[in-house]
Amino acid sequence: ELTEKDMPETREIVRRIEDTVREFVDNLKAFGYDLDEVKREKLLDLVRRYVSLRRKVFEGVASRQISKVNADYFSYWLLLEILTSISLYRKEEFREIMDKLSKIL
Repeated sequence: ELTEKDMPETREIVRRIEDTVREFVDNLKAFGYDLDEVKREKLLDLVRRYVSLRRKVFEGVASRQISKVNADYFSYWLLLEILTSISLYRKEEFREIMDKLSKIL
């Protein structure tokens, strides 16, 4: 079974994803969106997706199907999941957030 201790490269990929998400969440707060206001079920769904993503990252590195470069694509996918989860569908707000996202990635 794969563990972070056994796979320093995987640990680095997961850390990059976590850092990207953390920074993006901070930027969402700057836009006035407090994740505490999100419905509990949507947050739980996001956590489940993230746990699933971590597992896929570990498995992917083990089978050499993803690289450090691909970690950015995983991050981008996860951030889009966050946007969906907190229901930011208004056009102008979505555009602002995507502009910020492009600067982070």
